[in-house]
Amino acid sequence: MQLAKPDLRGCIAFDNVSVWIPNSCTEIDLVQFQSLDEITSADEFSRVMDLYRGSVLDGINLDNCCLEEAIPAFRAQLANRYFSLIETGLTNLTRYGRANSAHLMDIEQHALGIEADREETYRALMAAYRAAGQDNEVARLFDAMLKRAAEAGPVLDTVMPAKTRSRMRVQPCPTAKPREASPAKPPRVAILAPAKIGEGGLSTALVRSFIEDLANEMSRDRRFTTLAAHSSFQAKSDGGVLEENGELRANYTVYSKIVPGPELGVLSARLVDMSKGTILWGDEFGLAKIGLFSTGRRLVNRVAIEITSTLESLFETEREQPSSAYLNFLLGQKSLKKCDLKSVRRARRHFLEVLRDDASHSEAYSGVSFSLYLEWLLTGGNEPRLLNEARELANSAILCRPQCSTGHWRKAMVSLYQHDFDTSEACFETAHELHPNSADILLDQSDALGFVGSPDHAWQLFEKALDLNPLPPEHYWWAGASIAFSKADYDHAIELCDRLENDEPVLRLLAACHGQLGNTVEARDYGRRLIETYPNQTAAEMTRLQPHRSADDLEPFIEGLRLAGLK
Repeated sequence: MQLAKPDLRGCIAFDNVSVWIPNSCTEIDLVQFQSLDEITSADEFSRVMDLYRGSVLDGINLDNCCLEEAIPAFRAQLANRYFSLIETGLTNLTRYGRANSAHLMDIEQHALGIEADREETYRALMAAYRAAGQDNEVARLFDAMLKRAAEAGPVLDTVMPAKTRSRMRVQPCPTAKPREASPAKPPRVAILAPAKIGEGGLSTALVRSFIEDLANEMSRDRRFTTLAAHSSFQAKSDGGVLEENGELRANYTVYSKIVPGPELGVLSARLVDMSKGTILWGDEFGLAKIGLFSTGRRLVNRVAIEITSTLESLFETEREQPSSAYLNFLLGQKSLKKCDLKSVRRARRHFLEVLRDDASHSEAYSGVSFSLYLEWLLTGGNEPRLLNEARELANSAILCRPQCSTGHWRKAMVSLYQHDFDTSEACFETAHELHPNSADILLDQSDALGFVGSPDHAWQLFEKALDLNPLPPEHYWWAGASIAFSKADYDHAIELCDRLENDEPVLRLLAACHGQLGNTVEARDYGRRLIETYPNQTAAEMTRLQPHRSADDLEPFIEGLRLAGLK
């Protein structure tokens, strides 16, 4: 055999009486196929399809053969393994709502070419097309499956996936002329928490949301630095003069209060120069329901004009909108402050109400997009269609108002978790250019850079975010700890985790840090709590949603969890 078939020399072994195939031989396609594990990439799919081209020993006459019973059973075993690899691979390939259409079609043709009538294959393919947002392909496959099953009667346990609801399409708004950055170091402005005098009118929560929105709009401008409302709202003042300015380092403050008056009351606001303790500007605004939205824009313009003093206007005039639309927008923003499924879905309802009143409201599209993204995270990342819809709505926000940073920001976050790293990076850069003083955008951008292999740059942006929001909410420390872990600075990561009141969100991070540091007692303690919270989950499964560009970057985290006692 070796003389007649030299290529077999790597596949056979022999002695004086026997010829056999070694168990360790890797030259045989069957051995290679049986060594395959779960499919997680397009390249691995191509490998499976290249190796498995039909039944083993297909075409061999088994009549009167000693293996005529064993071979069919072995063929069935390999076929089941092939279809199992295909089905789990399709789930992995479309887990983040992204898949190449041509590649899905190749998989479909190969799998149905192996067995054209297998219902489970149709179901897996339809689920994959649906996850990738290709509803036309889902309908085509469903019709094809019904035709195949026509002789056997209707398929009882296969249901046509529901069609996606129709989208509201908007036309791009004219692109605003970008403003040039001032060469001088921008002054820092703190928007203080509003005071409410008396009863009636807007609720305290809505008043705070209203002033937060003003702070958000002001922070778009490059000529001054508007501090994040979360920090400035914690500051105490006497009519706008800060009692303690060490951490905020504010040059100016905006002090406001709501006093009783007609309809929703009166907003009284003043701009205070901290260096002199003097009031530079003040005004009052009636909060009539029909004019509430334009009142906010007027206040933003007035404060911005006073600070920059040399500009005629910083913001484009926006048309008045129904008060119900803006109030729903504020209610949606308020609901997003709680990161639980009920609040996220409530926020989405409010943003959809805004879009019913105004189909070109960019921020409402962004709000719906963000709520879908959060729901995807909160439900374990098992519904890729949520990410697809979130990305589509972020695109709608961008089309509606290209010069608004929020749509680019939301698309950047969704793209990150879809492992579309180039798009994510580009969208973050655009969002930052449009909204250079947003602490929250800088934080998310730094968090993303920690995942894609740029931990030092990520830490620089994180420090800038803290400079803008020096008294931040807790999730800032979580993000900073994650970046510190990517820098292998495990002690600092633990220190940042300790700033959270509740360590439940960072249990995995703490377990991995202590595992890497060799703190056996602490690591095992956190590992035990993780096992109790997530029974039967392996270390690799616990890190499935972390969007690392390179699988190698994830290994220290997985290794740390294993050192903490997880499988």
